[in-house]
Amino acid sequence: MAERLTRKRAIRQGAALLTGLVRCAVCGHTLQVAYKDRRFQYNCHTAQTKYAKPSCQYLPGRPIDAAVVQEFFRVLQPAEIDALERVSAEQAARHGELVQQLAQEVQRLEYAAKRAERQYDSVDPENRLIAGTLEKKWEDALAELEQARARLNEAQLRSPQPVAIPAELRAAFADVGRRLPEVWPELSIEAQKKLLRTLVTGVNLRRDANGILQVRIAWRGGLVSELQLRLPVHSLRYSEREQAVVARIRELADAGKNDEGIARELNREGFFPCRGACFTRQIVLKLRCRHHVYLGLGKLRRGQRPPGYTIREMAALIRIDPSWVYRGIGAGRIDIEKDEKYGVYLFPRTRAAVQSMKQLKQNQVLQVSFRKEHSDG
Repeated sequence: MAERLTRKRAIRQGAALLTGLVRCAVCGHTLQVAYKDRRFQYNCHTAQTKYAKPSCQYLPGRPIDAAVVQEFFRVLQPAEIDALERVSAEQAARHGELVQQLAQEVQRLEYAAKRAERQYDSVDPENRLIAGTLEKKWEDALAELEQARARLNEAQLRSPQPVAIPAELRAAFADVGRRLPEVWPELSIEAQKKLLRTLVTGVNLRRDANGILQVRIAWRGGLVSELQLRLPVHSLRYSEREQAVVARIRELADAGKNDEGIARELNREGFFPCRGACFTRQIVLKLRCRHHVYLGLGKLRRGQRPPGYTIREMAALIRIDPSWVYRGIGAGRIDIEKDEKYGVYLFPRTRAAVQSMKQLKQNQVLQVSFRKEHSDG
């Protein structure tokens, strides 16, 4: 009695809409609700409290409640009401077939029991060995017959009736389905919980290591809805998903993308971080630093040999201060573009390029251009 009153108070009080309905799809036990400030979680502590093992799941409550409420609005549509009637009729038909099979089994066992009784009655009582065997066979047949009758009675008692929704009630459901999303925020928490429980009988939850939550909603009448939610996780460090993200970041960095471009490409390809809606430049930078993935200039600073001469290398080859090269680029005497991959000026690694720069230094030519040569190289 006390447990029932506690359960009723839990349903009425608290912001969690699915109290008592959510179950852990890992161990099968009911999830508990934990409140902190204005937040709440659905937690499974059964393995910890009973077997001293790690808890199965800690799940943020509000996004789960929001997803179930949206699914609740969806099933109030006329098409879902039709599906409810159809599934209910199919269940009733299958149950009728089961009852018929059990009745036939009872008839078969009744015949077998009567046959065993006749065999026992016809044996000579003085032949004790055969009489004992036939008596045991008769008793077994009677026991099996009683079990079959019990199964048949149980099936007949829980025979489901097809759900038939009258036209006026169907119209009312359709009207509620259209208006409920508008008035839902104005309803009290208790009213929202009661409305959900008119259709929802249970919600099973399982979150994988990547933060993808599998939600399975059981409705009255036998319908089941399944959907996925992406929940934030504390960390994906060393997980397979982070390894895949880092591998893609490395590929994009090698292709010359900057942090903003990498974040944009990751979002376009469907990757997502452990927390937050999408990748940002800051998240990409953090991952690059953690896994030692460097962009073009960072690679040069760590001694990686680029495909062309840097300004310092070219200045050393023609024996002049690098500032002279920078001034020449600024004045338009050296026509060159920054390399897309490394983000710096790179001269072709050819003798012709070095010779052209020497001629410019000696004022033998007024301008040199490396656009075509460098793109070809």
